[in-house]
Amino acid sequence: MYPNPVTDVLNIAQANGAAYTVTDAVGRVLSTGSLQGDKAQVSTAAFTPGMYILTISKDGRTEKVKFVKQ
Repeated sequence: MYPNPVTDVLNIAQANGAAYTVTDAVGRVLSTGSLQGDKAQVSTAAFTPGMYILTISKDGRTEKVKFVKQ
């Protein structure tokens, strides 16, 4: 996942077919979807500056990564 901090677009590598969820610091779900391709992108343009958590689920595994929106 890059860049971190992010401005408008979060790039996610090697996540083809994975489901994602972006939540804010209090756990509110802001964005969900499916990632397609070797280099998928998630728009963060509508997010206010702050810390967020990206959760990626694929093949029964889940990974959570914190990122900062500038």
